[in-house]
Amino acid sequence: MTFDAYNPENEYTVTVTDSLGCQTISNPITPIVKTKAQAIFSYTVSTADPMVLFFEDQSPSNTIAWYWDFGNTQTSNTQYPIHDFSTQGSYDVRLTVENDQGCSHTSSQNIIIDHTLTSSPQDILSNQTINIYPNPASNILVLEFEETEQPFDEIQIVNAQGKIMLQTFAEQHLNDSRIAIPIEHLSQGFYMVVVKKEENHITKPIIVR
Repeated sequence: MTFDAYNPENEYTVTVTDSLGCQTISNPITPIVKTKAQAIFSYTVSTADPMVLFFEDQSPSNTIAWYWDFGNTQTSNTQYPIHDFSTQGSYDVRLTVENDQGCSHTSSQNIIIDHTLTSSPQDILSNQTINIYPNPASNILVLEFEETEQPFDEIQIVNAQGKIMLQTFAEQHLNDSRIAIPIEHLSQGFYMVVVKKEENHITKPIIVR
């Protein structure tokens, strides 16, 4: 049914005429108009590791569900995912959203990942297990190292623009394998944890809420 010059505040009646010419008129009804869903997103390349991207959903506020396809068989259903592409190349990243009226929409962007600026961690770090939790975090961020004897030289927390927001050094922790870092002063957003040892480093993404 199509309404000309539709006004959502108006009421309408429906008249049905059968083959005998008899008419039935409905009670007044108000049509329900659904708002179109829109999938809109942008991304920021981490300056600490150009293989890692911070994705920001910019869809309308009535969006209630998100499904990200990063073009490499990996997906996410969080609103603001951080993704490590690991391998350079061209990726079609797709975001599908659903709004509170059950409408859905998909948009995509082709993203080129280039790792030529990335420092490859050597065995001194790549063979070591580093657990970071909780993630997302709000007050305290914990790093646990498998190695117990000076597992790092420096730890940095870097924002999406590459600015060092926090740093701590091995001398302050006396070879501790479990490091608790207060982060309550950090604003909500995406960050990278950079663990350095000698000339090498490893980066891991976190979310602060």
